[in-house]
Amino acid sequence: MNRNGDSIANDLLAGFRVLETGPRLASAVAGRLYAELGADVIKVEPSEGDPVRLRGPHANGGSGSGGMFLSQNVDKRGLVLDTQDPAGRDRFDELARGADVIVSSWHPGDIERQGVDSGRLSVVNPNAVLVYLTPFGLEGPRSRHRGSDLIVFHSSGIAKSLIGPVADPDTTPPVRAVGEQSEFVSGVAAACASMFGLYRASSGGGGAVIDVSMQEALAFMDVVAMTAPSFNAKGRPRRLEKKPGPSLSILPAADGFVAISPREEHQWKLWLGVLGNPGWGNDPRFADRKLREENSEAVYKHLSEWSSQYPKMDIFKMAQDSRVPAFPLMNPAEHLESEQLKTREFFREVVSGGRTYAVPGVPYKTEVGTARTAEPYVLHDVIRDGPIDWSARPATGPPETMADVNRRSLPLKGIRVADLSWVIAGPTCTRYLASMGAEIVKIETAKRADPGRAGQLHDVLGQGKLGITLNLKSDEGLAAIKKLIAQSDIVVENFAPGVMDRLGLSWDVLRELQPGLVMVSASGTGQTGPTKHVAAYGTLLQVYTGFAGQNGYRGQSPSIGMAWADPLCGMLLAFSATAALRASRRSGVGQHVDFSMVEAMLSTMPGPLLEYQMKCRESEPQGNDDEIFFPHGAFHCAGSDSWVAIAVTQDSEWRALASEIGAPAGSEDWNVAARRSRGSEIVSLIEKWASSKDPSTASAELQAAGVPAAASIASAELLDDAHLNERGFLAMLKDRNGDERKMPTLPWRWDCGEPPQFGTPPALGGDTATVLKEVLGYEDGQISAMRAAGALE
Repeated sequence: MNRNGDSIANDLLAGFRVLETGPRLASAVAGRLYAELGADVIKVEPSEGDPVRLRGPHANGGSGSGGMFLSQNVDKRGLVLDTQDPAGRDRFDELARGADVIVSSWHPGDIERQGVDSGRLSVVNPNAVLVYLTPFGLEGPRSRHRGSDLIVFHSSGIAKSLIGPVADPDTTPPVRAVGEQSEFVSGVAAACASMFGLYRASSGGGGAVIDVSMQEALAFMDVVAMTAPSFNAKGRPRRLEKKPGPSLSILPAADGFVAISPREEHQWKLWLGVLGNPGWGNDPRFADRKLREENSEAVYKHLSEWSSQYPKMDIFKMAQDSRVPAFPLMNPAEHLESEQLKTREFFREVVSGGRTYAVPGVPYKTEVGTARTAEPYVLHDVIRDGPIDWSARPATGPPETMADVNRRSLPLKGIRVADLSWVIAGPTCTRYLASMGAEIVKIETAKRADPGRAGQLHDVLGQGKLGITLNLKSDEGLAAIKKLIAQSDIVVENFAPGVMDRLGLSWDVLRELQPGLVMVSASGTGQTGPTKHVAAYGTLLQVYTGFAGQNGYRGQSPSIGMAWADPLCGMLLAFSATAALRASRRSGVGQHVDFSMVEAMLSTMPGPLLEYQMKCRESEPQGNDDEIFFPHGAFHCAGSDSWVAIAVTQDSEWRALASEIGAPAGSEDWNVAARRSRGSEIVSLIEKWASSKDPSTASAELQAAGVPAAASIASAELLDDAHLNERGFLAMLKDRNGDERKMPTLPWRWDCGEPPQFGTPPALGGDTATVLKEVLGYEDGQISAMRAAGALE
């Protein structure tokens, strides 16, 4: 969509309209995801301007909107509207009548005052998909709690696992991620959920109301740690007991650090070959992965002595040349000159203040392509008779039938997905598709099943799927998968680039079988470019993109931490797959989504990329500190590793906090600059106040006083959270054995008719015969012959 609102025919979402309102970065992120695929996005700003404009980085001089606003509002247009004013509300309603999706990030306490409550908007436009982004959801005991990025992050359980174990949990506070990540993850969740709603609406299914809790979106990023108590599994300790084993470790290099992950036995042997097959490699203490983990300190000593002699890029090349997964620790800004990203034209150019900046683009390629040059945000400072004219969308039926339309089935009912993915990213994607009604057929091989089956990952991500085993190297197995794909709407695969081609399942082959097919191929750096063949895991890409190096505290040794890239990419994969499916259904032309996990990670880190371009410096870890707000951090409470997160984002909140902690007379008038100048004094007062309280009590008292706060908890503690249980984020779902265990449902509430689809995860090959007979039409004799020939192994 160009700045005049004219559709560009080759955009996936050309012709769709999105109305974006609210003060949070999360709504801007959701709007950007639509805009970069061609939707016409109009952003409504209040008269005082979007507060995201204040967030840096800023170009030298500090005037104008910051880089975060610049990066998330390209390809959009804007209006200044006071929706509390009758004229402003009338203009907003005019736009709402013509919108397909309305995204709001207003706090539940402000929604009605701003005129964007679902009760009102569903009357204004009953066909619109309404998506609400709030810290803790629209309903529930804590729905009215205030929550900035810091508060949401610490309430989600992620802050205690982000950087992994630390030497002393009582002196190293849990920490949020770099660059407002709760806003990015929540924005992606909102775009993903509303894309399902948009798909249903564009198929004649009517409007929807979607409630995205930012806390739940973040919590879903670590389902393994969250569900550990349900499966009687060992929790993830926060105290570092010993060096991590070589299956996933960061090693010192002569000029920095490099991460390695020779987790499979053949990879370990190849890795020893890179090291020159040293004698210690024959030590019986290192004979297998389990023993290497048990003796990790000894292994690390040998590896670090070797690695510290070589530059990180040399180690990267030596390892990858031997097909050993390894990546150097980079700063995000180093990727601005990446040949891989230049080849794939990932960065987009946008002009601001007379300068041209590179901002992250779409992290995947499709058959229709995307524009390289981004249209700068244009703000129309008018209310009436402005240049924006959206005519109202026609109703999908007479008003009296709208309630019936809204009770229709799930959006992906009748869609079949051939799922060739494994581990986290792909299965997370297909778990979302399954919950929205799609029939997922998970294809594995008995000789190399999904590693997620080793723990509860399969029980959580395998919900509502069918499972079959096929030997794709056999003629019969290959014929069966082709027959399945010919009767499918979507294929999801995350093999290394080239594997599908070698199997005889290239895109050219598959689209001949099914011309309207959507094929989603997820890989480390994409299907094209000079690094397309590198061996990659999501955790290693966290190191490579610079995400791992930006988290934690200054002066702290870098660590990999939890698996962040995979669940993030899973949501983006589901979003892109559904957008491509809508385009395919509309045009009859199939789509190949070439998804790069590196690009997906960088798309959520515009801050470090623009800081280098605007300030000529590489960004560094900031811990829990904030460039705008103070006080802002995690403070120790009574008990071991007990912390409360506090974020003062307004002077009124400071006055409330000052009263709670017994700050000196006159301190209530300190502005943020004055508070920073007395930082040590204020921190001491907070620490003294918190030291006698448990985190839940401290946060409850502060929230009651109007101060954003949250207990910083571990993911496993969420299972007993009354708010999350009341909202239905947690429910008793069946594991692979049919036993009920508490697990997360979805990071949004879908109260739009038929409830989301969950069900017993499949046993390995448990549905093979059923799928072959009922879906593909095989006879019993044919199935027996295939089994005897080894085609079903």
